Amino acid sequence: MYISSAKRMALVICVSIALNGCTTAAHTNEISPRGVVATANTSTSRLPILDMHMHARTAAFYGTPPIPICAPVERMPRWDQRKPMWRDESAPPLCSKPLMSPMTDDALWRQTMGVMERNNVIGVLGGAPELVNAWALKAPGRFIRGRDLDFDPKTGQSIAPRDPQRQISVDAVRKLIQDKSVEVIAEVGNQYAGMAPDDARLEPLWAMAEEMDIPVGIHIGGGAPGAPYTGAPVFRARLQSALTLEEVLIRHPRLRVYIMHAGYPMLEDLLSLLFTHPQVYVELSPANNIETRAAFYRFLRGIMEAG
Repeated sequence: MYISSAKRMALVICVSIALNGCTTAAHTNEISPRGVVATANTSTSRLPILDMHMHARTAAFYGTPPIPICAPVERMPRWDQRKPMWRDESAPPLCSKPLMSPMTDDALWRQTMGVMERNNVIGVLGGAPELVNAWALKAPGRFIRGRDLDFDPKTGQSIAPRDPQRQISVDAVRKLIQDKSVEVIAEVGNQYAGMAPDDARLEPLWAMAEEMDIPVGIHIGGGAPGAPYTGAPVFRARLQSALTLEEVLIRHPRLRVYIMHAGYPMLEDLLSLLFTHPQVYVELSPANNIETRAAFYRFLRGIMEAG
């Protein structure tokens, strides 16, 4: 689901920051960063849902499959710090009936495509570039190719996700955009490097994105529970506030940006930003499946009631 700050909920959930508007009736299957339209006559067909946060993964990306996941969880996680993380047998399970991940890459692909085709979903796809390209080639028109960016917490240098030795310069990203290999810069993961969006080391990225008129999706929200104690030692909860983006917006008013994870759970900060900077949009995952249902609905209702 994709919520705007400018009261633009429609049958097609539009992504005007990334797609510059939407069409609700057409006889075409054209998909581009300048507009997404239905793939058939919209009077008889399901209009497209735009998923602004997808990652191309292998079945074993997070460990040996099948991997259980609670969707939704039934309680907040708990950790007895005298024991290794997630090995506290006294803690109740996060849910009673976890879902199990696909066993193979082929099964993952088939299940993903099955859901997307049934619901007419078009996805902004990040992940390993070779896998993003492979998925996009296998399903033409189904994906908008994104580019994930992580950052070295010591130097601020942009790097390939999960490959800290592989630096990616802003000029290299610019070249990918010029070659039309990348249509959206997302997911920008500076929070995992302990860097606020207005960190001076990110300024070249924002300037380039504004100049190139390329949409950007930035991670502002939660990470994995216990992130500072597991794989992201400089991850900080205070950077979950949407207000950390404000100075970037002031310096770059033409920047097209959406907040991935919606600054969850800091609702008041998010609403303040959306009111003051109505060009900003938000994307709600993964709070819809990794938080309790009541907590997520309370957050979503707060956004909807704000208009």
